[in-house]
Amino acid sequence: MQDFSGKIITVTGVIDPEDIGITSAHEHLFLDIRKNHLPPNEDKLTVSEIKIWESPVTLDNLYLARDMAPIRDNYLLNDKKLAIKELSEFCKFGGKTIIDVTSNGLKGDPIALREISEILNVNIIKGCGWYQKVFYPKDMSNRTVKDLTNEIVKDISIGYKDTGIQAGIIGEIGLNGNPLLPEEINSAKAAAIASNITGAAISLHPPSLINEKHKVLDIIASEGTDLNRVVLGHSNHLAEDFSSLMSFFERDIYIAFDTLGVVRSIASNNPDAIVANAIPKIIEEGYLDKILLAQDVCWKTHLKAYGGAGYSFILEKFLPYLKILGLSDKDIDTIMIDNPKKILTLNKPNK
Repeated sequence: MQDFSGKIITVTGVIDPEDIGITSAHEHLFLDIRKNHLPPNEDKLTVSEIKIWESPVTLDNLYLARDMAPIRDNYLLNDKKLAIKELSEFCKFGGKTIIDVTSNGLKGDPIALREISEILNVNIIKGCGWYQKVFYPKDMSNRTVKDLTNEIVKDISIGYKDTGIQAGIIGEIGLNGNPLLPEEINSAKAAAIASNITGAAISLHPPSLINEKHKVLDIIASEGTDLNRVVLGHSNHLAEDFSSLMSFFERDIYIAFDTLGVVRSIASNNPDAIVANAIPKIIEEGYLDKILLAQDVCWKTHLKAYGGAGYSFILEKFLPYLKILGLSDKDIDTIMIDNPKKILTLNKPNK
């Protein structure tokens, strides 16, 4: 394959790392995760509950959607006009690059990503690989690690399907765990081997259990992959478990606090202030250069149009709060520019 080392691959082509600017490290512009949000006891729903489930998100039921009620439409992002409007807010506050980790099976739209990138003059990096098991292709159990590896390598080196639009990062690789399935282990191994071949980094949606997060890292490392090329996503909850958090930083991976600005419900935890207050402590421990931030916009209720914080929450609200806590402009640039730049810049292939 062509050697892209030292460059960053976007949906519009290859760019120099110095062109990256302020970056949100884990987002989605188009996806369909309705299969992952089926109502409990679906076969026992009442007529009124079915009506709510099948309804579009509107002002009349927005309060239900924001409290994570089963409204199917909330988990579908497929409106290009709205995506442009929402992402323009990110650009307005100085954002330059979005890492869109919509992996295979989530019904992303690479063509629309390229169009939006050109319209807004924003860099968009596309993900690849496989998300959680409910989104696996039907023949996933029959695919070998080599089969999976070849598909990831093709997405990065040539492009997704027949679009010619290349991925620039592997992930998000979705792993439920508890316990890890053979297919999940194969997916992680393929991501690791493909990283070795292409030089691309890996973005993980890891299992919830601490020991299984480490097991996934062990699997990746067993393939000879440098863990410095791995992002452990969805780590906000680790801000409340500092010893566990340090155990991951000590493995030289990147930690993504990437669900910031999410509208909370009574069922959720990990408010953004806990993450913010942990960051100065992380810096004191010497891991400033391993922090990534994002909002993980993936529901309609995450968008500003539906009362959410949108793609610009970090730039509007979170970074100013970090400055109040004592972070310098240089610290902020390290987190928002330098760290994503290192992750996105392809390494020399090592296999």
